Amino acid sequence: MRLKNKVAIVTGAGAGIGRGIAERFGREGALVVIAEIDAKSGESAMRAIRDAGGKAIFAPTDVSDESQVAAMVKKALDQYGRIDVLCNNAAVLLHGEEARAHELTNET
Repeated sequence: MRLKNKVAIVTGAGAGIGRGIAERFGREGALVVIAEIDAKSGESAMRAIRDAGGKAIFAPTDVSDESQVAAMVKKALDQYGRIDVLCNNAAVLLHGEEARAHELTNET
């Protein structure tokens, strides 16, 4: 259990590769933060980790929305007090729009 009691945020953790990563982190003993845009799949991933004996919370997050990312980070810090691992798995899909890159600060 290399990740035992490490706080791990996984974006896009509701399905596919992100869900696999989140479930693996849960089996490794991490305290998993499911950051997912789709509430149904995010809650399902959280329940799967908990049902397998792991610990997880769900934070609804659209990673293209800076305020939602900040709220997710706040929820993780409020629940666990720190963040040890960040797995940026989610994709930002913009249909015909140009995306701006944001700088992360210590406040984020």
